Amino acid sequence: MIDTGAALRGATVAFAVALAASLAQLGVRGSPLALVFLVAVLGGFVAGGFRAATLAGDAPLTTAAVAAAGAFVAAQAIVLVVARATGATSSGSGALEVAVGIAFSAMLATSCGLLGAILAGRRRPAT
Repeated sequence: MIDTGAALRGATVAFAVALAASLAQLGVRGSPLALVFLVAVLGGFVAGGFRAATLAGDAPLTTAAVAAAGAFVAAQAIVLVVARATGATSSGSGALEVAVGIAFSAMLATSCGLLGAILAGRRRPAT
């Protein structure tokens, strides 16, 4: 069973880091600096998954995946609104292309959360 408190705490960590780095990335789009912010975004999801798994009881992997996915959805919604409002969206992208990109990004964020859970599991003593 998912530990909702742990998932919320992990999602908070992931959300804070991912949102800040994503918004910063909007300002340097097309620059090599954008890669640095991408690594920070992914690192935020790893940190959130780590935090969720560390606090979780029975299902650390599932809790970490839910935390990362939830943080992604919340951060992505805000980034989409800000990008649209500031004109930072790609004008040549179709709806299908955007939907596929968001779906891929959601899977990548969830995978990073799982990586954080695996790293947290390596720190736990075996019982």
